[in-house]
Amino acid sequence: MTLYMREFDNTRQRADAIDWATDVIESNDHVIVEAEATRYSDKGELLRVFVYSTQGEVLLDALLKPMGSIASAATSYHRISRETIAKSPVYAEISDQLNSVLKNKRLICFNRNFIKSLFRQTAERYKVKEPKCKSWTGLSDYYWLFENSSANHIGTMTGHNGSSYDPIRECELMMTKIRELAAMTKPEIPVRAIASYDIDLENYTPGNHLFPMDRTEASLWAKNLLRNKLGWVVLDTEATSTSPSGPVIQVSVLSPEREVLFDSFVRPKTPASIDQHVLTSMQISLTDLDEAPDVTAVKEKLSAICKDKVVITFNRDYREKLMARCFGLNLRFYDCAMEMWSQFVGEWMESKMDYKWQKLPKPTQRWNSLDDCRTTLRLIEIMAAWHHAPETPKQKEGIVKQLINFFFGR
Repeated sequence: MTLYMREFDNTRQRADAIDWATDVIESNDHVIVEAEATRYSDKGELLRVFVYSTQGEVLLDALLKPMGSIASAATSYHRISRETIAKSPVYAEISDQLNSVLKNKRLICFNRNFIKSLFRQTAERYKVKEPKCKSWTGLSDYYWLFENSSANHIGTMTGHNGSSYDPIRECELMMTKIRELAAMTKPEIPVRAIASYDIDLENYTPGNHLFPMDRTEASLWAKNLLRNKLGWVVLDTEATSTSPSGPVIQVSVLSPEREVLFDSFVRPKTPASIDQHVLTSMQISLTDLDEAPDVTAVKEKLSAICKDKVVITFNRDYREKLMARCFGLNLRFYDCAMEMWSQFVGEWMESKMDYKWQKLPKPTQRWNSLDDCRTTLRLIEIMAAWHHAPETPKQKEGIVKQLINFFFGR
């Protein structure tokens, strides 16, 4: 079986966009949400809510009387003034109806972050519950892959200047763009083989290394780990973000003998906040997360499994911060497997005068923390199985010349 590394360019994102658009057209649980605000800032409040089905039915259209003032810049865009909404209800009076319309629906808007924040701010101001839905997706999250446009609103993108604001027109325009995405040819995800699970480790020969002793050091590190298989475990996670701020939604722990000690999804506090491309990449649904144990339950199990164990992981700094922030766990992390593998591979990066960090190879086309645990363990085995043959005098002379040229020859 060949081990592959995914090319993390926008090809994957293009494919995800087309999958998402196709799902919108084929399913019946998506609705489009248009909203207007009193101001376009973190102090904005809902002024109009418009909910439109993907089949072309108006499910809700409500003008609202806000608590605060309406900014002149906002009025110039949507043409809604105090006089327009003088007899309109306040948000609290229509919140139950709105919640009923959006319940168990997958919401589409153009600027997801802005609309979600607007709903949250308004609900907090009136001390009512936010609408509960399956997910939020912003068309702009996908559309930028196909358009050289930095517009942050569907109307701005199409030249709408507020003179003829029509929410049905804007919703239909979004559906047109979704159909265009769905009609595009889905690209194949490029992959490149980098290693094999079936390679003969005794004969495995890595490429040339500028500093051979560093490769030897990495190999000895791996050998020492495999000599003591009782004192450590391999841990990996999947999160909604590449920064330690994103919630963890999967954790896996593997023993050095490849025994699965723990493998579980983690139910986040707000499942609807998970981006669709994350679910697609992991090949899971929101139902999988809804039925998973919560953070507290996972923390208890991880604490018991990792007690008195050293934890090996790929990208230690990121994982250490992530586990501390999400679970309140201060695990005993050992040397970073990513740094040791990078040292073993030996790809030099002149800009930082150190080895280039290697990405973790992906054995499958999905994001999965258990797969990553197995791959990390495999890399440790590859390093440990490497036999360093002593250099001949001629080889040593060549290495010295290479180092002299590297440091002084330019």
